[in-house]
Amino acid sequence: MCAPILIAVLGAREGVRTALVLSTLLNLALLVRTHRDVLVTKGALLLVPAVGATPFLAWAAGRIDATVLTIVAGVLTVVSAVALLSGLRWAGGARPAFAVAAGVMSAAMNVVGSIGGPALALYSVNAGWPPARARSTLQVIFLASNVVALVSLGLPASRDGVRWAGLLAALVVGWVVGLRLHRRVPEAGARVATLLVAAVGGAVAVGRAMF
Repeated sequence: MCAPILIAVLGAREGVRTALVLSTLLNLALLVRTHRDVLVTKGALLLVPAVGATPFLAWAAGRIDATVLTIVAGVLTVVSAVALLSGLRWAGGARPAFAVAAGVMSAAMNVVGSIGGPALALYSVNAGWPPARARSTLQVIFLASNVVALVSLGLPASRDGVRWAGLLAALVVGWVVGLRLHRRVPEAGARVATLLVAAVGGAVAVGRAMF
């Protein structure tokens, strides 16, 4: 959930596209290790609407002021983090209609702020997916959504080799540190820390856009 920070630093459009590239690489790395746990049929209920809605939502996002996009992305990040931290659940949350709604909401949040995860995570929790299988399945959906979003929005404009080297180095370091902490830090604690960082990043993005 580094997208709000990238948006605050690089601007709404470039920040989203950069975050999508980095997220795609991370999705691939995670799936190499966990692809056997993917829930194919259940995941398709989320993947199809998410991928199908992305081009239309990207077209709409391209016609909205960048400052507004930054504020929307930041607010959605904070609200989503709070919802996940609160353990929000709703009756009948595993119905196909909710899966479609979650897929479309994820696509909207992805093209606006590269934060498509919370809507899908909320659905997977309410549907009762086992955590390990949910993580793997959602990576497939994120990967497909990110690729379609990049095709629809376009690649990042920056060709600054130093910037990209720094971003890729940070991605690798984060990956290695994450693997080490995964063995030592309780999953619940790591999840709370990640969501708190995301919420702070979202708040920073909103503050920078407004002031």
